[in-house]
Amino acid sequence: MSVPTVPERPIPADPESPGVPDPSVPDPNMPDPHVPGPIEPRPVVPPMPSPEPDSEPGPDRR
Repeated sequence: MSVPTVPERPIPADPESPGVPDPSVPDPNMPDPHVPGPIEPRPVVPPMPSPEPDSEPGPDRR
């Protein structure tokens, strides 16, 4: 998977200024919509019980 190179962003005059976040530092509370984040693992959904389970023979199973 290739990551496109990002051109260096201009350094703000005062990166320590409160209320003005550094554009070069991604805000963890606001992910960049242009950069795909880590894919969250989907919860494991147990398979629906089969009408004719092979492990538990029912009264209708011969």
